[in-house]
Amino acid sequence: MATGVGQSAQPDGACCRKAKPSAYKSLARVLMTATAICWLPGTVYGQSLGSSPQHILNFYGEGGLLDMPSARFEPDGEFSLTVAAMPVGERYSLGFQALPWLETEFRYSRIDRMTIHRDDYDRSLGLKGRLSQEDDFWPSIAVGAQDVLGTGAFGAEYFAASKHVGNLDFTLGLGWRRFSGLASFENPLSIISNSFLKVPSRGKGGGRPLISQFFHGPDVGLFGGVTWDTPIDNLTLIAELSGDNYTQQQLTGAIDVKIPVNLGFSYQPADDIQISGGWMYGTQWGIRVSVLLNGNTPPPTPRIGVQPLPPHIRDPEARNTAVLGMLQDATDFYEKAPFMKLPATSEQQEANALYKGSFADALFESATYRKVNVEGIESFGQEMILNISGRRATCGDFADAMYAAADAGFKDIVINSDSGKVTICRTNSAGNTALLRTASLTVDNGVGNNAPVAEAPTASTDDQPETLQAKLKKALEDQKIVVVALKIETRKIEVAFTNLTYQSETEAIGRVLRVLMATAPDDVESFRVVSVTDSVASTGITFSRSDLERTLNLYGAASELLTATSIQSVDDRDPLLTENNLIDYPAFDYWIGPGYRQSLFDPDQPYRFEIYGTVAGDVSLTRNWGVYGSLEYNIYNTFDIARRSN
Repeated sequence: MATGVGQSAQPDGACCRKAKPSAYKSLARVLMTATAICWLPGTVYGQSLGSSPQHILNFYGEGGLLDMPSARFEPDGEFSLTVAAMPVGERYSLGFQALPWLETEFRYSRIDRMTIHRDDYDRSLGLKGRLSQEDDFWPSIAVGAQDVLGTGAFGAEYFAASKHVGNLDFTLGLGWRRFSGLASFENPLSIISNSFLKVPSRGKGGGRPLISQFFHGPDVGLFGGVTWDTPIDNLTLIAELSGDNYTQQQLTGAIDVKIPVNLGFSYQPADDIQISGGWMYGTQWGIRVSVLLNGNTPPPTPRIGVQPLPPHIRDPEARNTAVLGMLQDATDFYEKAPFMKLPATSEQQEANALYKGSFADALFESATYRKVNVEGIESFGQEMILNISGRRATCGDFADAMYAAADAGFKDIVINSDSGKVTICRTNSAGNTALLRTASLTVDNGVGNNAPVAEAPTASTDDQPETLQAKLKKALEDQKIVVVALKIETRKIEVAFTNLTYQSETEAIGRVLRVLMATAPDDVESFRVVSVTDSVASTGITFSRSDLERTLNLYGAASELLTATSIQSVDDRDPLLTENNLIDYPAFDYWIGPGYRQSLFDPDQPYRFEIYGTVAGDVSLTRNWGVYGSLEYNIYNTFDIARRSN
């Protein structure tokens, strides 16, 4: 039977030992050990636990100590890339906290002198799951398998418990196979079957699950350690008792294990970098560097390249005029409705004074008193929009709330009736007087057809559409945005773009919006942005300019805009793309330059690469059809693989 790295060779007859009494003693030891794991650190449970311990990766790239695992996990969604140099070789690990309770790691390792004559390269997959979460009295407990696939060179299974008290974090674990080298006792699972006392052969070939070997072997050992979060920020000291004897590497002379104790440190100089090192097994040094990435953390501000434009915010009067202009475009009420000024009565003035600063209460008390059914309320710039069902409402129904509305910053209350009637109530606080101006699609205020007609807001004519289009196109190209199509209307601008520069599409959209806010006339109230990739449009997003400005004014997060935006799928028949295209077809492009490709984790060589020169070009015949081709010339490569594929 081939023994895994770090396993002690056992005679074939070991699996046939009849040791039921000792097995029961082993079970008793396990129970006592489990009690120690759970309660030993908790003997000071009356003491404050302090802050959570620092998350530390071990030399395998998983949550742990130095060479041993722990029951600690990384933040949800975190990626880690770890490079570790050990007395027995190098380890390269890619870790991913796939779920809050599930940690996964892929590793590639060079094992120094796996045999006397050669080193070995091994690929392995590790999994660790949380069984219980730590609380004031109970530790965090995890179960893990260190080598799930392949050769099983690092094969080990374990249970680990971690408990922190103050600035100390204690870990104690039970290990199978290569973690069974310290304080070992008979495998307690032999109570179930004697087959657990022998590690089955993995069979021919790699890449197969090694489940049949899990928790097998004649012995189970202990491992553990303690970490101390020092008063120095982000510096942790580590003391570890290792359960790995590196049996095979001791036989080949790759390592000399004098004592199973490792002492070291972990230091995190930045949020995304962690470094650790230590004196390993009483003979040699080891060091580890990890790079941490988390998709839940916002990316840093770009430090090189074109900087984004600062946001431009219109003054309140310009914003109000633009919003009223959109209402005019939608309802034509300025052309059809008379306006009048109604002086507030003394009773209304007194009511306004009472309701100052409490617009919501005044609004709903007015609605209740007047028996008006308010279905919904939304704000749009400095407009408060009331959606009304049932009987038609007038400005007089909400006269008592007008002063409070003005005090709350609203210049107009727009009453939107389910019958299609629109009423605009203009608020204006001057002293204790609320002046009301009403508009409706029908003349029903009893003042006759000779009432003065208000003048509709007009769009500015500073820029002609052709001039504005050129300014927008240049500003977007200065931000490294490729403009595919552009449509300019009085109140709305639509842009289709291709992002070839920024890693995140949301960053590209943000830059487009900043350009539009800085360049578009104040009368433009709506922006539509369409993302195009490889000539294929995918998504169109419509933004209210007032919502963007309000979010910036209130220091809001971008996520707050989600409920205020309209997101639609876009196809090739979209008028923006068919009628406002700015790319002339056929379009030709070419490039000449160096090329590079690589191969990682080959069983015989960890890294292979090629450097080549390339000439490439493409012809876009239409928006939907194109031809692409390239020529490559090899300059240098290390792809000297001679073995046949299996």
